[in-house]
Amino acid sequence: MEFYLFGLIILFFGGYLIFQYFLGIIIDKKIIVKPIIQIKRLKICYECEHIRLKNTLYQRCVICGCFLKPKTKLINQKCPIGKWNVHK
Repeated sequence: MEFYLFGLIILFFGGYLIFQYFLGIIIDKKIIVKPIIQIKRLKICYECEHIRLKNTLYQRCVICGCFLKPKTKLINQKCPIGKWNVHK
C-alpha cells in the first residue's frame, strides 16, 4: 500500500513539473538556448559532484534525475542546487 501511495505522489509531482514546463514554453515561445550557453552549463555540470554515468553518453544529475544534454539545452531549466539558472 505504501508503494502505491508513493507512486501516486511521484506521478502527481512529475505531472506538475511537466505542466509547469509546458506553461513556460507557451508563455515564452523560445525553448532552446544558444549553443554557447549550453556549453557553459555543461561545463558547470561536468565539474559537479552530483553527476552520474560521467563517462557515457547518458550523463544524469543525481539530484533531479535529468539527462544533462537535453536539460542544459532548454531555456526554462535551472540547476536544482543553483549552480546555473534559467536564461532570460
